[in-house]
Amino acid sequence: MSTTRRGMIGALAASGATLASTALAVPDTLDLATVKKDTDVACLYHCDFGDPQHFSAMLQNMNNHYSAYAFDSFKLDIKTAGSIGWIPYAASGVGCLAGGALSSWLLRRGVSVNMSRKVALGASAALMPWVMLVPQLHSVGWVIFIFSVAFFGQQSWSTLVMILPTDLIDRRAVGTLAGLVGFGGAMGGVLLGQIVGYLRDQGHSYAPALFISGSLHLIAFAVICLGIPRIKALDLSANTRA
Repeated sequence: MSTTRRGMIGALAASGATLASTALAVPDTLDLATVKKDTDVACLYHCDFGDPQHFSAMLQNMNNHYSAYAFDSFKLDIKTAGSIGWIPYAASGVGCLAGGALSSWLLRRGVSVNMSRKVALGASAALMPWVMLVPQLHSVGWVIFIFSVAFFGQQSWSTLVMILPTDLIDRRAVGTLAGLVGFGGAMGGVLLGQIVGYLRDQGHSYAPALFISGSLHLIAFAVICLGIPRIKALDLSANTRA
């Protein structure tokens, strides 16, 4: 039997007509003691197949419960998750400021643009592989800390990558190149989301997705270092005249 959200909801929808046709055979009352439970806590749903709105609401409710609790290895309730879930996002906001601040500080110290940008980018990328340790952690506090470090590094990296076009090309083309960078990042997010969804539906843990997320920034940093040996304004006048 499929235990994925899609599989469960699909099975319920497909069996609706069959259950409705046999509804008359169901007793008017149900002894709760006869309901089999595999855990200490269970939910009992009343399926009103005759009312599409009630049936749809029931499926959505079950989907929400399944999403919130089925894959929660720490069995956190919604209140607890909400009280600490904001911390990594706050760290990402700090990362936005820290990445640019580090690069600017190095520039004021007389370091070249090339070295200032690459040191800050490298430091940001170095924070990402730590997220691979999350599946081995058994403490909520450590998980939040590692995710906060990763969110910090990701947003620091993102800020610096968006700055690079201003160092390389004429300001008239900065918007176009920055838009392409943003588009590539968005498409990468869509693709990774689909991959994660597929892996979860196949019963895999988040470990492969976290490995991918923790590796991409290091790969991207290597590509930048190899593809742009020195960050400086590019002379495109010869190509333009040609």
